[in-house]
Order: sequence, then structure tokens, then C-alpha cells
Amino acid sequence: MNILSIENVTKTFGKGDDAVTALKDVSLQLEPGAFTAIQGPSGCGKTTLLLTAGGLLRPDSGTVMVLEQSLYALSIEQRAAYRAANIGFVFQQFHLIPYLTVLENVIAPLLKDNHKAGRIYAEEMLARFNLATHANKLPATLSTGERQRVALARAMVNKPKLLLADEPTGNLDSENADVVLTAMADFAAEGGAVLLVTHEAIAAERAKTTITMEKGVLK
Repeated sequence: MNILSIENVTKTFGKGDDAVTALKDVSLQLEPGAFTAIQGPSGCGKTTLLLTAGGLLRPDSGTVMVLEQSLYALSIEQRAAYRAANIGFVFQQFHLIPYLTVLENVIAPLLKDNHKAGRIYAEEMLARFNLATHANKLPATLSTGERQRVALARAMVNKPKLLLADEPTGNLDSENADVVLTAMADFAAEGGAVLLVTHEAIAAERAKTTITMEKGVLK
């Protein structure tokens, strides 16, 4: 069973002479264990593909399946719940909640579950990313690399099957980039699937499969 299956997806922004087709009949499948990087210049459709794959941007046509569930056949509320249970996002700008501590940011996706068990697991995730001593700090006090590791811990804490990452090493030095990419490789090795978009050669080299995107088309 594929974890992610994208079939003949097209997405256009604008109308008439101003229309820009970001995705053109894109198809992509990720099986358990997949670690796939999408490379291409800015504006080629990489982030649009990632958002569409994660149920955040409805395509004009085509289907997006995660664990054999068609994401856009669900209502907005159903899709949000399904995404929270099965998909982890790592954004280039982190999107950490500034007034929550590091631990509170990581534990946030688990608050609907048993709070005590969620806290224990969130603490284990922080230790995994060498962040245990920062648990009670606010994001603004962290370095760029530390904030990215917090974002990754938050994305992985609910044990998703699909991990989507937008330029996850774009703001990192080589040491922190290696920590993030190793964690993603381990996630895939444990049976998950990773899809990342990147300009960085180091990220593409760590992936099992690298695909080039040009003007909304996967090459």
C-alpha cells in the first residue's frame, strides 16, 4: 500500500492571461520507506506540490490519496483531523508558537490525547534532538538550528506515516542539517515516507530518490 499517491494533479492560479499553472498533470507515489526529494528553481511548483500532498491546497483536478484515503473527498474538518493523525509538516519558517515553551510547542499536537503520556513522549522527542535542556525556553531564545529541530520534533511527535518538509535545511549549518536529515532518514527506515522540497544539494544527496521539477512538471 502506498502511503502517498498523487494522480494527474493540476493546479492553476489566476485566470485568463494572468493564469499560472503551478502543477501540470503531476503523478507521484511514495511507498513505506520512501525518502524522496524534489529539486527545482523557485517558482517551479515545489511548495504547491507539498501543500497539495498534505491536504492544505485543493487541486483543480486529479486525486491525492494518503493511506488510501482521498484527502479532498473529506470535508474541511475531516481533512484537518485526518491530517493531524497521519501527516507531519516541517516548514522552512518553523511556525512555532512564540508564547509557548519548546516542550509546549512539541506537545501541542498530542493535547487531544492522554496529557501525561503525551508529555512523556514529547520529552523523549526533545531528548532525541538534543533539546532536553531547552524544554522550558521560548522559541525566540533559540538558534535557527534549534528551532528547526523543535519544528521537526513537533512534526514527528504524533507518529505520522507521511512527513512533508519544505526546505528543511535552507537556514541551517552543515551540522544541524545533518541532524535533521538523519532524523528524516531514520523516519523512512522505520516505515514512514518522506517528501521534501529543496534547493540544497546536501538534502537531495541524502534522499533515496531525487526528482527534478520544472514549470510544474516532474521530470
